[in-house]
Amino acid sequence: MLPHPSEGGTAPPARGSRSWFDAWVESAYGADGFWRVHSPDAHFRTAAASGPMIAQMLATLVDRHEGVGCVVDVGAGDGHLLEELAAIRPDLQLWGIDMRGRPTGLPDQVGWAQDLWDVRYGCWTTGEAAAALDRPEPVMIICCEWLDDLPCPVVAQHTDGWREVIINDFGLEQAGPRLESGELAWADRWWPGGERAEIGVTRDRAWAELIRLVRKRGGCALMIDYGHTAERRPVGGSLAAYRDGRALEPAVGTGANLTAHVAVDAVRTAGEALGATTTFCGLQSEVVPELLQVETHPDPLVDLDRRSQYSALSSEYVWGSHWWLLQC
Repeated sequence: MLPHPSEGGTAPPARGSRSWFDAWVESAYGADGFWRVHSPDAHFRTAAASGPMIAQMLATLVDRHEGVGCVVDVGAGDGHLLEELAAIRPDLQLWGIDMRGRPTGLPDQVGWAQDLWDVRYGCWTTGEAAAALDRPEPVMIICCEWLDDLPCPVVAQHTDGWREVIINDFGLEQAGPRLESGELAWADRWWPGGERAEIGVTRDRAWAELIRLVRKRGGCALMIDYGHTAERRPVGGSLAAYRDGRALEPAVGTGANLTAHVAVDAVRTAGEALGATTTFCGLQSEVVPELLQVETHPDPLVDLDRRSQYSALSSEYVWGSHWWLLQC
């Protein structure tokens, strides 16, 4: 339970205190931030890096969108998804955008932009992303487990409404200022109940920027991520931390990846507000049978591996519970 005054206002912050949002930004992107010194593969096994099947599904989607000959992976990590896609579709223009430099061994077919999305100001920071995004031809922009890593304000419900959560260097929390303006409007619309929440304004803004580019260039944008909708918002929020494949208690510092599930319906609405049409919004388990056909392989071990990958992608206990949002 967070301490809070009964008549509004907040207690003086303890030494070393800052909002969870500020702590999250520093943890992820500071000089020694988690994503500056760690590789995703060292800590998690994502669907995009699990094998070629996600790339096969994306290739099928590309074929269904006339004129799309370019794919941009935002938050491309180690480039595994682009590498698999290059092997399947050598005719495509491929670009990766990530805060880390170009991974070694990527095919020449894959362009790379080292850039960081600034969640405070809603813009790219180095300008390199423009080389991948500000081009004339129709494009498919992919965000695979990118939005859930973008920091956002963490808030708690009190008798006088939502307040931002303050945390100090020792991990102790206290009530911060009340939400105002845009963040309060977002909370009232998208998370009216519950005890804690993550205010997804930063995610909506990032997605909206990608939709603007799609509306300008033609094509579509695809989000694949952990998420929730109004019908099943987590009462206590979804802020979590991971390191070395293990779940940890969220804490200040750069020793773990902080993440929170995406409010999918809010992101969807942000895109539709700019004129995008939602062609699919649902779980990965629904699209796998439509986009992926696994043929029997004569080698029983290869066949078993393929079917295991298929099962993992479609199972609600592995990656089948990922949300897919496709907007054009």
